[in-house]
Amino acid sequence: MANEPESRLLKLAAELRNRIYDMVFEDHAIDWDDHKPAAPGILLACKHTHTEAIGAYYDLSTFFCKYSPAARQHLSRLPSKHSHAIKKVCLGEAKKIHPAAFWEFEDLANDAQISLLRVQELVKENGYKGLNKPGAVEAVMWVRTSTSGDEIVRTAEPWREFASQMTEPDYADMERLRGDYQEALRFFDHEHEVPSACWGWNWRTILLEDCGCPLKAK
Repeated sequence: MANEPESRLLKLAAELRNRIYDMVFEDHAIDWDDHKPAAPGILLACKHTHTEAIGAYYDLSTFFCKYSPAARQHLSRLPSKHSHAIKKVCLGEAKKIHPAAFWEFEDLANDAQISLLRVQELVKENGYKGLNKPGAVEAVMWVRTSTSGDEIVRTAEPWREFASQMTEPDYADMERLRGDYQEALRFFDHEHEVPSACWGWNWRTILLEDCGCPLKAK
């Protein structure tokens, strides 16, 4: 056991132990949809290894959650030093969609975009250092990548990803819709006080109304 004096791990130099912790948690995935996600064994071995490894756990792991309210709840409940250490959150669900069901692609992209905006608002409000960077909050979704298939992508810009796929030749009879999807991208040219509210009630209505927020400074 790691808490015994003869522990081989604790006999290593601190620098080597830190490298081991980094290797353990590199690309490590945490399912926040599980109400009690199992803690990695190295965090349970003893107080010493828990104290040393907990920073790498939050710093290097990716935290997955289907819905933004649950992600916001997890972030809000964590001690400040841990919530500030997290550098990657991924929202959404890789729901398989039939290639012809373009309305489902649209709904999925819309849900992913508003979920991402809501988590980004919490990050900004609380000043979470690790997540307050471009690409730190992403969404996972199915997108149409060609006329012959689709694939799962992780993206920090779900609606832009979706809109770019609607240029495929098999959507040629949807010129108006493609124009609407591209027009909605103007949303990202503005400074929104509450981005999720502007997106949900204005830009994604059938009228694609401008919310009136000022343009970003160039």
